[in-house]
Amino acid sequence: MKTANTDSTVVARSRTSASEIERVIAVRGLATGIGAQRAKYMVDERVGLTIGYNRLMGRGCTEERIVALRAMHEAMDRAVLRAYGWEDLAQRVPPYCASGEADKRAMEAFESEVIERRIGRGGKRAGEERVLGIGKSEKKEKGKKAAGSEIGAKSAKKKGAEGQAELDASGGTDDT
Repeated sequence: MKTANTDSTVVARSRTSASEIERVIAVRGLATGIGAQRAKYMVDERVGLTIGYNRLMGRGCTEERIVALRAMHEAMDRAVLRAYGWEDLAQRVPPYCASGEADKRAMEAFESEVIERRIGRGGKRAGEERVLGIGKSEKKEKGKKAAGSEIGAKSAKKKGAEGQAELDASGGTDDT
């Protein structure tokens, strides 16, 4: 069963908790706010994406609106990490742009940890999908057409839908 939140157009499976949906809505709200503020800044200042991005990333730029955009990006980073359930990382989000070597090293370590966790989640998800028969197989079966063909695509769609139903019933994750 799927439910839709009309205020945010977030669609969630029935096994998704209210707090998980709220975290996704928070990320969406922050992303929308960043986009709107960035667009307004660019129009007001008559600059394009490159100049706007360079100002955002340049520590030397202390314009109030740029500083506010940096803070919004940091808040969104925290919200995304919380949506993954990584509160420990959410509390350690580094400044949006590094001001020195120590900040750069901290950012690199932070990014490495996020990447390692994402790879771990991806591996777990791939294992779940293999068990259900919906993930990529390691070898092609003989005599079957490729998934890009009409017959192969129909078969893959059917298998994917059946596997997703099994995943839903088992309470497995469907996040990426």
